[in-house]
Amino acid sequence: MKLESVFENNGFMPAKYTCDAGDNNPEFIIEDVPEKTKSFAMTMEDRDSPIRVMVHWIIFNIPADIREIKENTVPQGSIQGTNDFGKQSYKGPCPDSAIHRYEFKLFALDRVLEVDEKTKKAELENLIRGRTLAEAVLTGLYSRD
Repeated sequence: MKLESVFENNGFMPAKYTCDAGDNNPEFIIEDVPEKTKSFAMTMEDRDSPIRVMVHWIIFNIPADIREIKENTVPQGSIQGTNDFGKQSYKGPCPDSAIHRYEFKLFALDRVLEVDEKTKKAELENLIRGRTLAEAVLTGLYSRD
């Protein structure tokens, strides 16, 4: 499976997808999806946060027929879980002065999950264990310098 966006893997994310410009999620293209996929889940984490790995976005029950997530939208029928900021929404990169890595992970699942917006990343990981058909990772970089 493949996940693409307007930025290259390990390339810099445009500022419009950050806290400096409105916290708009990027557009994504999903390719090479396993045939038995019933839904997708996606997480976004700051791998370089000085506190701990910070979860910026959790979205699940993305319909299996979705191949594009448009900028600043959530596909109909999808649910956004609770990020580490206590919100059920996308929270764009907002690092200190260093370059941080923001990892988007997409999971093709063999089921639709029975969860709600209170679901956090640890619970999601437990629910998808043994249910993941494929995984794709896209890393974006961002610095406020």
